[in-house]
Amino acid sequence: MSVALTATVLDSQSNQSWEASYERFPVRIGRNQLNDMHIDRPYVSQFHAAIEVSGRQLWVKDLDSTH
Repeated sequence: MSVALTATVLDSQSNQSWEASYERFPVRIGRNQLNDMHIDRPYVSQFHAAIEVSGRQLWVKDLDSTH
């Protein structure tokens, strides 16, 4: 079974939002450009979190971020 994730990111400080779709997991989130979901904000760690799939469940894993 193929899984796709469409995420809507809302930046409440700048009042901006954007959508992104992913078909490969884990989806890594962070300020560093090597991440799948790059969020260039000072309150986001370089490597902040990852979204993983297990069966029919999505898991968000903290990557030992400081924020």
